[in-house]
Amino acid sequence: MKAVLLVGGYGTRLFPLTLRLSKCLLPLAGKPVLLHTIELLKGAGINDLVISLRKGQSEIEKYFGDGGEIGVNIVYVYEETTSDEDKLGSVGAMNYVLDQIQLRDECLFFGGDNFVHELNIRDLIDHHREMEAAATIALYELREKELVRQYGVAQIDEKRRIQRFQEKPRVEEAFSFLAATAIYCLSGKFTERYLPEYIEDVRAAGKKPDMIGELWEHLVKRIPIYGYVFSGMWSDIGNVKTYIQTNSATLKHIPEQIESSRIAPTACLRGPNIRIERNTQIGTGVLIQGPVFIDAGCKVEERCAIGPSVSLAEECKIERGSTINKSILFEEVEVGKNTMIEDCVID
Repeated sequence: MKAVLLVGGYGTRLFPLTLRLSKCLLPLAGKPVLLHTIELLKGAGINDLVISLRKGQSEIEKYFGDGGEIGVNIVYVYEETTSDEDKLGSVGAMNYVLDQIQLRDECLFFGGDNFVHELNIRDLIDHHREMEAAATIALYELREKELVRQYGVAQIDEKRRIQRFQEKPRVEEAFSFLAATAIYCLSGKFTERYLPEYIEDVRAAGKKPDMIGELWEHLVKRIPIYGYVFSGMWSDIGNVKTYIQTNSATLKHIPEQIESSRIAPTACLRGPNIRIERNTQIGTGVLIQGPVFIDAGCKVEERCAIGPSVSLAEECKIERGSTINKSILFEEVEVGKNTMIEDCVID
């Protein structure tokens, strides 16, 4: 089975970060968002990947190459779009990539700005096949009910077939808090027939087949579409706030590892999930409160407090007496002495 990863969005809500770096390459606990997804798929035995992107995102192909170094096979499909205004949208991008690689068989689709932890992909596929579903949507129950305004939600029956779909309702009008993640298992019949027919109908009506929620609202009463409810962790990295929150949650799952030997004896490393990479200097009296990720070549001077929930990319320099928590610092950031940083992303 192939998995298609849609990463061609412009990430406008994360400007200016995404003017330099595609959203799927933003670091989460020291790894690009997309690498977390690829590792999840690889762990489920899904090694044949298609990455759908747009012009101007060649840095993604440069980063991952053919996937050989990480044990997968990657093919790239570039959309012929040049701006957020003329992009194909989620539905159009799905059909475009299927056409380009001539794939009309059962497959997985992942939105590139999703971060997922503890999703059992094999179980999702098994449920999809057992129910003989046309499509299966991974659903996640929202813990914060007010977030329902940002997502499509599904109402399911006892067999988990989706009975109704509602796109971005107000809290008081929502009939469910099961959010549709951008993770789908699609049957061959869906990719070969239902999706192209829907797009043809929408275009015939003079509209653009863009919003994925409208696709599900249209099809849910016509064909068997099922939900697969999972727990664990899911986040849509749509803006700076959710990016920081997702990084904080991801840090709680990193393995503890101290590779640097240049840590002052009086430095204090407190709490779980602390990872410090090679050639990092930690000065006297420094407090590191996990979870924290410090990449290679960083320098943290004396009497600094780092953490909790901090990621420092390569070659960052934190001058003496500074405090950083719940923040993400990109490579080669320098922080002056006695500086306080909280809930920030610094590039």
